[in-house]
Amino acid sequence: MTADPSPVDPGHRGARRLRQAWEDYCEVIRTTGDELLRQTPPDDELDAAEGLRYLSRLVRSALEQAFEVTSGEGPQVEPMYAARTSIAQRNPDQIYLRAKLDARHDYRLRGWRGSGGALSFVTRASGFGGGEEAMTGFLDGAELAVGGDGTFEVFISQEHREGNWLPVAPGSDLLMVRELFADPEEALPSTLVIERVDGKDQEGLLSIDAAVGALTQAAVMPRAILERFGDWTQRCAAEANRFWTMDELLGAGEILRVGGSPSIDYYLGYWALEPDQALLVEVPPGRAEPWSFQLLNYWQENLNLPYSSSHLNRATARAGEDGGIHLVVAPRNPGVANWIDTARHDHGVMLFRWFGPVVERPLPQAWLVGLDEVPTEPDGAERAATRRNQVAPGYLARRIG
Repeated sequence: MTADPSPVDPGHRGARRLRQAWEDYCEVIRTTGDELLRQTPPDDELDAAEGLRYLSRLVRSALEQAFEVTSGEGPQVEPMYAARTSIAQRNPDQIYLRAKLDARHDYRLRGWRGSGGALSFVTRASGFGGGEEAMTGFLDGAELAVGGDGTFEVFISQEHREGNWLPVAPGSDLLMVRELFADPEEALPSTLVIERVDGKDQEGLLSIDAAVGALTQAAVMPRAILERFGDWTQRCAAEANRFWTMDELLGAGEILRVGGSPSIDYYLGYWALEPDQALLVEVPPGRAEPWSFQLLNYWQENLNLPYSSSHLNRATARAGEDGGIHLVVAPRNPGVANWIDTARHDHGVMLFRWFGPVVERPLPQAWLVGLDEVPTEPDGAERAATRRNQVAPGYLARRIG
């Protein structure tokens, strides 16, 4: 009797499939590199160097997301991003968590409510396994029933459940969790554990089919992310130093399909400064909702994570006498508390968020001024300097990654 071929035998069917999957993966990543080079502005060495680093981070993050929790470990709540990655305008004030789902099963999410602000749960069909990308369920933390001891349970299922219920649809394969922190002193995150209601884990060890599927998914993700957000950057760059609503930029409701939250208003823009210029961003008086503003590079990565000098929020910014707030984006601090450090960049992407139920809100305004025209504040430079070594709230709360 002939023994079964070893898994490492190149003639073995499983090995041939893995070899082909690996070759296909390498080819897709090669063409993704071509796409990155196409998007890189000509003669800009910083964008080129950061673009290569960005691609390496996309590849690493995609491999982690595709391969982890693919065997008998059961569903797990884990960080959305690999360490140091800042994909898709990652908010420094938020924790982002994820868990893989299979819509054929029901899940129970057990938790303890931390000290953060807005907490939300979204189920999605990612589209990476085929089918249409979509948001399939949403539960706002403001509607979450929480016990006196801070604990809660959320049922995740297609069939409606009483109490805290998060819907899924036949194509749902992902749970996303966002938790907002405004102040580093309050950075105590919620704890979350997910389990199948039937008590069973996913069956079996890592299989050839699962490994091939994971590698295929890991090849597709970087290209999809690069194309999507690269297109957004180029659209905004057509008219710099202004904000766009996401409906204006993408079409009505499109931001929800591609991963946005129903409890956040997003305003994207492209900033570009000369060495003697500053960009003023106005937050009008009379608004009580939380907000955040962040500066990003050309590839939509935060400039100086995990630190806080290139972003501000409602809790950390200083308001004027009328309650309004002016943020000053500039290559050096002209002597103001609300300085947004460009981290030696002269262009990139910027994002303003309003948090809370989506209602009619004013479009944030931005305008260019001379750096020497910015009014100084007696203690402005000193106050802004304290943020240079202060860890952003979402990173302090996360404690990992």
